[in-house]
This record gives sequence, structure tokens and C-alpha cells, in this order.
Amino acid sequence: VFGWIPQTHSRRNARLLTQSVFEDLARPARISAEMNAGERSLTMIRGNRQLLTKNGSIPLFVQRNKQLRPIYSHKHLEEMIKEKDEVICLRYANSRLGRAMDLGDFKRLRTENLAKLFSSIAEMVLRRCPQVNLEKLQADLLRQTSDFPPIIGNGVLMPHVYSEQIEHTVCFVFSLESPLQLGAIADSVSLVIFLLSPAGDSEGHLALLSEVAKLCQQAPNVEAIHAVKRHYDLVKLVNHELVN
Repeated sequence: VFGWIPQTHSRRNARLLTQSVFEDLARPARISAEMNAGERSLTMIRGNRQLLTKNGSIPLFVQRNKQLRPIYSHKHLEEMIKEKDEVICLRYANSRLGRAMDLGDFKRLRTENLAKLFSSIAEMVLRRCPQVNLEKLQADLLRQTSDFPPIIGNGVLMPHVYSEQIEHTVCFVFSLESPLQLGAIADSVSLVIFLLSPAGDSEGHLALLSEVAKLCQQAPNVEAIHAVKRHYDLVKLVNHELVN
């Protein structure tokens, strides 16, 4: 039996294994809730290392000659997995970002400055999350972008704040009809990806920030987002890039 043991757990119990197992997993309670909701599933892949390293698929066990071996580290996959091995993986049905975008919305927007952009964000949030305190939301956005606007490259602005009035992270995407220049910042902005996360969910929030950065570090992905015409097409595109 293999268990998830956090790094901070006391090692004084000699019966506990000292070697880390399943290094990339989130907390078991989170994974259990996601599996019960149909957001994650277990799948079997036969000896295809390329599939194993794709986003959204986490290899757990190698099965060989009716023996099951846990995968301790993904750094040694090539040494552990042979061509005829079967590998049990934990897989997302959809990406975290895709699920957050599905709860949010997509819009093409013409705007002249940050104040008008934040007003448009507030209007869209109001339609999807009417319980959110919009005054606090806009104040948080202004505070975050006043000194160091969260530009992540390829013309993408990624504002992100917390709210105590929501239970799930929501993502709103704006494709700007003309680039927006932010004061003294050299880079202009043509795409805005706004994340609104539940207060206290720093783990999930950071995971989503990582997915946005991974998606937008490739210029063709940003161009593809600009090209979509419908909210549904955007969610489908993001899931394809981050899961498949």
C-alpha cells in the first residue's frame, strides 16, 4: 500500500517509507473530490512515453509481469517504462483552466485604458457572479496593476484576484480589437486573461496561473485564442492544448 505523505510530515515513525511517492499529486482530498465530480479518471496506457509526459496525465504505476511498481519520480520515466509495460495514469477530463473558462466568458473588446478595461471586467463578472463585491474587485485590480502590471509575454495581461463570495475559480478572457499601451511599460496588451479565485484557495490559484503561463508562452496559442469566435470554441481550444 502506497500513501501520499507531505514533506512536512514527521519522519519519527519508522514504519513510514522515507522515499517520496507520487511527487506531482495534489492533496488526496482534492483529487478524491475531482474524481467524484468526474473531472479526473484513472486510465491505462501501454508503454507510450510520449503520451505519459503530456499535460493532464500523471503516471502512477508501472505494471509488468503482473507486478505493480509505483513511479517515484518522473525524471526517470525512460528507465522505468519499457515498450510492453502498462502504465496506470491519473488524467484530467478537462484542464483546470478549461473548467474555469467554462464558468466564465469570452468577449472581443475595444478599450482605451485600464479603467475602461476593468469596468468591462466588472460588468462581465456581474453577469456570471452577481454576488461578488464589484467595488472591492476593481480596487484590487487597480492595486495589482498600478506598479507592475502582470504582463506574461506575447501581449498577454493576466490580472488575478481573490473573492470571498465564490466557491470555484472563474476565468474571463478578452481579445482586444486594438493593442492597449500601459503607461511606461514597453509591451502592449492585446489579450487579457482574468482569474477570479475563491479566497483561501492559493494552491488552486497558483496551479491556474501556471496553466495560463504555459498556454500563453507559445505565440501560436495566443494567436489561436484571438481567432476564436465563440466561448465554446475557446474552452475546446484550451482543453486541447493543456490535456490532449
